[in-house]
Amino acid sequence: MINLNKKVIDVEINNEKYIASLDVATIVHYKQQTNKNFLHSIAQLGENEDLLLVIELLGSVIKDKKGKPVGVKFFMDYNPVEVMMEFLPILTEVINGNFPEPKNDNEKK
Repeated sequence: MINLNKKVIDVEINNEKYIASLDVATIVHYKQQTNKNFLHSIAQLGENEDLLLVIELLGSVIKDKKGKPVGVKFFMDYNPVEVMMEFLPILTEVINGNFPEPKNDNEKK
């Protein structure tokens, strides 16, 4: 079981307010939309910065005011390079800020 510390970052896109967060609903949405394993995709993100992978992850991590993921199509109207430059740091912060820190030496291994 994944134990997530829910970190929420406020994001503004075209003067509209959104949030970036990682929770179980994010993971389920990502799996349903892409048929990919979320943790495997995060590992791939660390290996290379694949533009489509970043946009797929963002589509599940960025949510509207009601908490509904915006989806991949939301980002298709924007310049993909600009999306990557603007949102990759937010994506990284949300992902890194949600997994629990190891409490002792055994958990760090």
